[in-house]
Amino acid sequence: MFKYFNKFLVTLALISSVLNSFVFLIEPLMTDKIFDLTALNSRKETWDFLVYGLILYLLLYAVMFIANLLLNQIMTIGCGNIRLRLYQQLILAHQEMGNDKKISILTQDVEYYLWNYISPSVLLVAHISNFLLLSIYLLVKNIPIGLLFIACAFIFLVVQLRISKMAERKGGEQAAERQKLLSLLSDTIAGRSTLIHNQALSPGLKMVQNQSARYEKSRQTFGIYQSFFVFLANLMLFVSQFLPIFLGLVLMTVGTELRTTDLIAMFIAATRLEQPLLNIVNDIFRLKGAKAISETFDQILVQPTPDHQLSSLSTEGFEALECYHLTKSFADRGAFFKPFLSF
Repeated sequence: MFKYFNKFLVTLALISSVLNSFVFLIEPLMTDKIFDLTALNSRKETWDFLVYGLILYLLLYAVMFIANLLLNQIMTIGCGNIRLRLYQQLILAHQEMGNDKKISILTQDVEYYLWNYISPSVLLVAHISNFLLLSIYLLVKNIPIGLLFIACAFIFLVVQLRISKMAERKGGEQAAERQKLLSLLSDTIAGRSTLIHNQALSPGLKMVQNQSARYEKSRQTFGIYQSFFVFLANLMLFVSQFLPIFLGLVLMTVGTELRTTDLIAMFIAATRLEQPLLNIVNDIFRLKGAKAISETFDQILVQPTPDHQLSSLSTEGFEALECYHLTKSFADRGAFFKPFLSF
């Protein structure tokens, strides 16, 4: 997918995206550092904490800054390169393709491809590394509780996807009723004179009232379901975040070697665990949505251009242009005359 991009820049961007994952550990690491402080009245320890925090924030957010710059550079250069290569292919070949289609490919499709195929490809690597790094951190702290946090995060993801499907279906029903209402309003307004002539304004009004009532009912139903979906999604945070903490406390009461400070740090890390999973699913959906455009680009760019067509784009071998007896007239009057001109 990155065959049309600078491989060095892409490699740097992917490495930076992976390193950028450590930003998710800032809060857990700072929490660990705070609990490790033994004497807050110690000036040296206080200043060491300041230096530690400054270095941590500066280093990790500098990596994020570099990753964002590289991604922007890839998108900028890549957009230009792909558009120019497509332009060259579409100008010199593919005469069977209509001009409207070519313009659409060079404008809308290129932008859509970059933001919904190339960008998610880089972000997918970043989001996977985010999830893996947080998972490793949780497992290093405590394997049983870490596994529980990870398992609950996947349960949260499954429920969220199910909720999204239900919300999409209800939203589709509302959109269908809205479209029916708009069509009916358009027909009645456009046919106003006919309705008046046939004395059918009252039945027409009744039809609009009935359809409007159905639309408002569907909108109210969607609002109720939406509120319930939000409630259910937030309730799942209890399963993915609080329940492992509770089980960790239970294990501590039966003698399991687990510090409260570690449990708190794990809880903070676990609150960041669900978002990378949701982002991964979103990236995959976007990649699937842009796959058809990517295949179209590959089909266009993989076809070789005839040599005699390529020569029209090159100035190699061009030495000079010589013109003889150049004249220009305007209103039966000679504007200029050049017996010889060379470029």
